[in-house]
This record gives sequence, structure tokens and C-alpha cells, in this order.
Amino acid sequence: STSGSLVTVSYATGAVTGATNAGGLVGYQNSASVTQSYATGAVTGSVNNTGGLLGASTGTSAVSQSYATGAVQGVTNVGGLIGFNTTTTLTETYAEGDVTGTSNNVGGLVGYQSQSTVTQSYATGNVTGSGNDTGGLLGYVYNSTVNQSYATGTVTGSGNDVGGLLGYANASTVTKSYATGDVTGSGTYTGGLVGELGSSSTVSQSYATGNVSGKRSVGGLVGAPRDSTVTQSYATGNVSGTEDVGGLLGYVYNSTVSQAYATGNVNGTVLAAGGFAGSLYSTTVSESYATGHVSGVSNVGGFVGENAGTVTSSYWDIDTTGQSSGVGTGSSTGMTGIHIADAFNAATYAGFDFTNDWYMVEGETRPFLRSEYSTTIVNDHQLQLMALAPSANYTLAADIDMSDLSNPSSMWRTSANPDTNGGYGFVPVGDDTTRFTGTFDGAGHTITGLVINRPAANNVGLFGVAGAGATISNVGLVGGSVTGDSATGALVGYLYGTVSRSYATSSVSGTTAVGGLVGGVSGGTVSQSYATGEVHGPVNVGG
Repeated sequence: STSGSLVTVSYATGAVTGATNAGGLVGYQNSASVTQSYATGAVTGSVNNTGGLLGASTGTSAVSQSYATGAVQGVTNVGGLIGFNTTTTLTETYAEGDVTGTSNNVGGLVGYQSQSTVTQSYATGNVTGSGNDTGGLLGYVYNSTVNQSYATGTVTGSGNDVGGLLGYANASTVTKSYATGDVTGSGTYTGGLVGELGSSSTVSQSYATGNVSGKRSVGGLVGAPRDSTVTQSYATGNVSGTEDVGGLLGYVYNSTVSQAYATGNVNGTVLAAGGFAGSLYSTTVSESYATGHVSGVSNVGGFVGENAGTVTSSYWDIDTTGQSSGVGTGSSTGMTGIHIADAFNAATYAGFDFTNDWYMVEGETRPFLRSEYSTTIVNDHQLQLMALAPSANYTLAADIDMSDLSNPSSMWRTSANPDTNGGYGFVPVGDDTTRFTGTFDGAGHTITGLVINRPAANNVGLFGVAGAGATISNVGLVGGSVTGDSATGALVGYLYGTVSRSYATSSVSGTTAVGGLVGGVSGGTVSQSYATGEVHGPVNVGG
């Protein structure tokens, strides 16, 4: 144990077995700091407070630029990095090992957290908890802040409060964070991001993409927000449960929800299922929409199952949800049903602020939140949102799966609902009027399943026109298909800039200036790159 000490540039590699306060590097610290340190061994604790790096951290402490990779097993307060954490600041930390707890408070990074801050941190291990409060990043959270952090592992909980990022959060704030793993809960309150969001808590500019299944109060983002706020956030995973099941939120009480959306399918096997929320009580919802298919037994609505709240400027897609009514029971005021033919036009969404809060490629996509934009790209939405700033510098920070391009409830047109020119799929970034002139570094990552079908359009590719000064490098396009008219290539339609160390296996079709990687080139340079996909076209065609 350490008290008032500094542990720096240190590591441990052996397995650790203990009772209380078992940690891969430090068992217990109080008013101390750990920085630039790590542990790689498995850690097992037979009582409380078990962590991959520290068993427990209290006092005014800090952990920064440190990590743990070993599997962690314990009873109560079990975390991939820290088991029990109070009044401690975590910055640039991560945990990779699977985490298993046989009782309460189990998290991929921290099991129990109070009065602490987590920033730029993540967990990738699968998390399993047999009690309450199980989360992909943090299990139990009180009076804390989570910012720019994420979890990617699957989360399975046998008790209540199970979430892809946080199991239970009270008096806490989650900002610019996300979870991608599937979440399964056997009790009440299960969410793709947070299981239960307690009093005076906020989720903002955050999202979840994993599929979620549970019993009562199940949501694609949050299972049950109570006396809390959810804003500028979304969920895309499919959601299933028994009662109070919603694409974004399950059971919502005395809360404020604004500028949010859900695209996943929803299935409620007993009562109250909605594309956006299962049930709303003493709650206000504004500027929101839902598109996923909704099915259920009783009180089923395209937007909300049971509504005892206030809804304004909100929408559901009648065709993709399969629901002609926005609400199963309660008031339908403020909810507007739209058809997919109108879903890609900004004029459809009265009350949405497309200048400051929302963005869409007119006629081609559904509304994205402007807050989703990032120059560090980890998902398909952010890839499309490069259109907001075609002169910026971008980096891929993850492999991107574009399979949602074939989902009719997702953000893009599909072959089932093309535009008037037969166009559907991803919208090329940059055109002859506004060229892409920034940099795009794939950092060795791949983009899989890119589909662009624009048979009547010139300059078609992931980047339509890359201007002089544009630099595109270190990226691979795997599979998918790209179709255009003149100047069509999987990566770039027409190139004036530079492409290097990149490849494509996509099939490409066009009429003239058609290439497997780049369609047309004028003054541009392609180096250390290749294409292996089939290329079709009558004039000026290259592999």
C-alpha cells in the first residue's frame, strides 16, 4: 500500500491473488499518485476491492497514463484497472482484461467510483457481474464525471443496473463517451450506455451501438433515466425486453430529453414498447426521432409505448417502424409520423435547428447531430460528417463497419428507397464545387462494406473530388461496391492531390475514367497503393 506517495514508470507482470484490496501493481493507495505505470498479470480477489492495477484508491489521488491488461476476478468492487475508487482522478488510462465479479459493482475499468473523474480512458474487456451495477467501463458511479471515454466489451449482468458504459450512475455526468458492446441484463434497468441514470445526472453528446436485451426498463442508450437529463445523444442497437422497452430509453421519469434519436429495432414481449422510449412519465422530450422497427404485445407505438409526458417537435418513421401510431397509450401531441419518402428532407423536421444542432445531406441522409462530428473518426456517422469540414485533418482511430448502409432504418438511403436518380448509400465527401482539401490518415485501419450507388453522378468514391493539397493515406477499403458515371473510384473519384499506402478490394463500375482505387487523376499522385476488386466500364478503365 502507499500513502502520500508517487509511483511512476513502474510495472508488474506476475499474477496476484489476495483477499481485500488486491491489485496488479498496488493493493491500496491513499492521497497518492500512479503515473506511466502498468500491470499485465491476472488478479484474483476473494473478498472486496479487486483491480488489474490497484485494488483501492482513496484520498485525493490520481492515476494517469497507466494501464492493466490481465483478467480480473473478484467478489464486490471489481475493476479492470481499479476495484474501489473515491476522490481519484483518472486520465489517459485503460484496461484490456476480462472482468468477472460474483457480487455487486463490477466494471471494465473501475468497479465502484465516487466523487471522481475519468477522462480519455477506456476498457476493452468483456464484463460479467452476478450482482447489481455492472458496466463496460464503470459499475457503480456516484457524484462523478466521465468524459471522452469508452468501452467496447460485451457486458452481462445477472442483477439490476447493467450498462455498456456504466451500470448505475447517480449525481454524475457523462459527456462525449460511448459504448459498442452488446449488453445483456437479467434484472431491471438495462441500457446500451447506462443501466440506470439516477437523480441530477446528465448524459450528453454520447452514444451506444450494441444490441441490448433485458427484462424491465430496457433502452438502447439508457434503461431508466430518473430526475435526469439526456441530450444530443443516440443509439443504433436493437433492443428487446419485457416491459418499458425503447430504442433510446426504457422507463423515463421526471427527466428532460432533447436532440436525440434511435435507429435500432425494438421488441417488447409484455408491455410498453416504443421506437424512442418505452414509457414517459412527468418527462419532456423535444427535437428527437425514431426509425427502428417496433413490435410488441400491448401499448406499442412508433415513438413511445406509454406517454404521460410532454413531447414536442419529434418524429417517427411510419414505414420503417411499422407503426401507424406514434404512441401505444397516452397523448400523441408533438409526435409526427413521416414516411420514408420524406425522411431525407430537412423541411420534414419542423422545429429542428439545422444551423446549430443538426446536419443532413439534403435528399440523401437522415439528420445527424452536429455534436457527433470529430476529426478522430471511430464510426460510420463520423465518416459521413467529414462533409461538414472538407478542409480539416482526419485520422481513423478504429476499423469502420459500413453494414448499416443496407439497413432501411439507418441514416442513409438503401436500394429499397433510392433517390430520383437511383442513388443510395454513402454520400461522397467533396465534389467539384467543394473539394476535399484536408488530410485523411487511415492509420492502418480498414473501412469494410462501403456502398455507394450514384449511377447518374460524376466524381464518385469515398472522396468524390480530392483537391490539390489533399493527402489520403494508410487506409484500406475492404469489400463493398462503388458505382458512378464519369470519374469513379473506390477511394477517390477524381484526384488532384496525393494518395499513398492505401488499397481497395471493392468492386467499381462507371462509364469513363473508372479505377479500382482512383477514377480520374489530374496533377495528382498515387504511390505504394493497390486495388484487387473487379472494375467495369467502357472507356478509360484501369484496375
